[in-house]
Amino acid sequence: MSLPEPVKFLIVDDLPENIRALEALLKRDDLEVHAARSGREALELLLCNDYALALLDVQMPEMDGITATREIRSREGFKRLPIIMLTAKAMADDQAQCLAAGANDYLAKPLDLDKLLSLSRVWMPR
Repeated sequence: MSLPEPVKFLIVDDLPENIRALEALLKRDDLEVHAARSGREALELLLCNDYALALLDVQMPEMDGITATREIRSREGFKRLPIIMLTAKAMADDQAQCLAAGANDYLAKPLDLDKLLSLSRVWMPR
């Protein structure tokens, strides 16, 4: 009997402490977590892995989350990948920019971890 493949999440954030906190939370639910420190690094990981969901910070060096989301959505194989944007900027315009770039949802920092888990379950493929 073959075991089901683990559910993989991609975390994209330039701050190691944010990555560690999200990894600890998601690994409690037996999820496989991969991390990238920029949008460019996230694109490289996406080419090599099949993710159930991506969590992208908006403000990052090299390639920000909005640019990365647009790039992800422009590629045929990633049009259905659920993307939740995470940002310290909580203005209505910021949310509109994230959704216009192709994000499925948006959460303001500091994160409500219960809300993050709930949104993850909503957007993950069954």
